[in-house]
Amino acid sequence: MSEKKEFIDVPETHWAYSAIQEFVSKGIIKGYSDDTFKPDAPITRAEVAAILARLRG
Repeated sequence: MSEKKEFIDVPETHWAYSAIQEFVSKGIIKGYSDDTFKPDAPITRAEVAAILARLRG
């Protein structure tokens, strides 16, 4: 679906790199406009709702 997206805070050595890339390529998650993903930040309820909506879509 989408192309590969490189986030400045998720190196290829990050434990979740491949899962993040898979979900981004499927349009399930997007990251932030400043090219970060913030993998260690807590996820908000709004972000969970957006992800669930995209999964249903």
